[in-house]
Amino acid sequence: MSMSRFRFCALLAAVTFAAATARGQAVQLPTYSYFGTGTVVSVPDRGSVYTAGVNRAASSRNEFGTPLLPFRNRSIGSERSAASVWTSVYIHDFEAMDEYLLSQARSVSTSALVSPAARSSATALAGRQPAPPAGIAPRQAWQARQAPRPASGPLAKSVDQLRSERAGERQARIAEAQSLFERGRIAEQSGKANVARIYYEQAARRAEGPFKQRILAQLALLTAAPVAQR
Repeated sequence: MSMSRFRFCALLAAVTFAAATARGQAVQLPTYSYFGTGTVVSVPDRGSVYTAGVNRAASSRNEFGTPLLPFRNRSIGSERSAASVWTSVYIHDFEAMDEYLLSQARSVSTSALVSPAARSSATALAGRQPAPPAGIAPRQAWQARQAPRPASGPLAKSVDQLRSERAGERQARIAEAQSLFERGRIAEQSGKANVARIYYEQAARRAEGPFKQRILAQLALLTAAPVAQR
């Protein structure tokens, strides 16, 4: 009878220990969270605007075991998370870059492109030039030698091609400015002031002369008027 009681107590202790061990195990599964925002903001060039954000916090505490006994099982957990959405704009004006590079290329002095040997040959040739005829002042003779001559050959052809390309680019830029201005007017009539302001700013970058002044005046009126929708 005592052996049966011993076996029963041993079996009960094993079951209790197994149950306690099973409760101590935990499996952490990954959690996913998604959020989005839909709005219209006006961001200047090379600027940033805070759009939206989500902040979360959670705390938990679990306690189990035999009451009134010192060996209780406790678990405490906490979670903090924060997410935000920013809108940043950086406009790469490739047309302005091209104009800057072309202007730098034209500003380079031709003397820097001539080799020292060619420069010395030109100096020797100038020293062997005949004296000016009688009756012509030295200053007039020097001006006659320095007078520009009509360009010819491959160099003149490349300059003409460059001028033609520049004229085509200018026409394309003006046409794009007109298209952007029309889009801005449509957006303004639809009540989308922020969108219209962006179109007007882009059109003003590409326009020239009186048309550019007209765009800037329209942009000033739009800025001064109360914004109906943001």
